[in-house]
Amino acid sequence: MLYLYWIDDNGESKSLQLPVNNEVYIGRLLRSDYEKFKDQLGGLDYRDLVYKLFIFTNESLLSPMELTDNYVSRRHAKIIAVNGELIIYDHGSRGFGSLNGTYINGMEVPKGSSIKIPVEDEIELMLGPKTKFKIIRSEVETPTVKIDLNLPVEVPKTLQNEIKRRGLKYTPVKDNIWIIHEPFEKIPDLQVQYKSTKPTIKEAIQKIVKFTYEAIIKLEHYMKMREDFILRSEIESKIEQVLWALKEYKINVVEDFMEELELWYNQFQNAIEESIIKASIENLIKILIKIKDRLEFCT
Repeated sequence: MLYLYWIDDNGESKSLQLPVNNEVYIGRLLRSDYEKFKDQLGGLDYRDLVYKLFIFTNESLLSPMELTDNYVSRRHAKIIAVNGELIIYDHGSRGFGSLNGTYINGMEVPKGSSIKIPVEDEIELMLGPKTKFKIIRSEVETPTVKIDLNLPVEVPKTLQNEIKRRGLKYTPVKDNIWIIHEPFEKIPDLQVQYKSTKPTIKEAIQKIVKFTYEAIIKLEHYMKMREDFILRSEIESKIEQVLWALKEYKINVVEDFMEELELWYNQFQNAIEESIIKASIENLIKILIKIKDRLEFCT
């Protein structure tokens, strides 16, 4: 796997896994590119983006680079990653070459032409006189995140940022627990797998049982580690999942536990005194066990 690294205008390090066997462009956007990716760009005016750099394919905008450089051409360079090797084109807006050149490890790529280079460790790519990238080979697996659409799931920070940037529909439940309503692809340094089918009653019950069991484990752990404030936040996230699922799926057999669960959950959230925290946890565990047992009996 090959990764592109750069430092953006804010001094932050950024990276992107290069797709395999696909033409990837780095540079400013043509007007036609802008029209194609307008929705992904959140409706920003083309004039505001004229010197901004992007990495994209013919089908999709992979990432804004948070880089500004008027020396870089539109579609300045084209890269194709194949079997650990790179084919790098000095492309430009019309395919005849960039205005200020493309350089690999200090060597200029012939104007309007290409070179093929193996990536054993890392190489340096320069577009024009100042914009610099590193391309690094790594055998580390890209992490995979499994997302159940329209269900509360734990969403990593990388995915949260992409969801916000792309203007996709989501509902925050608690901290890093979100409900994602629509799928999308090509997340930097992340593979996302989606499951979007509406669950059957049995699947819904199994999902609630899973959430309930995880909440019980967190609560029991907290009884031993009460000073762990991170764990307290995790407990709240798990119980939020249980409450959301119970309300969403309207499982009648546990309706009589809802009010009591919400009561003790609110007390746990607001509790400061040790005795109240302990009583809240003990009662939450009892209620969650009752919910879990009754749901398991139903299946």
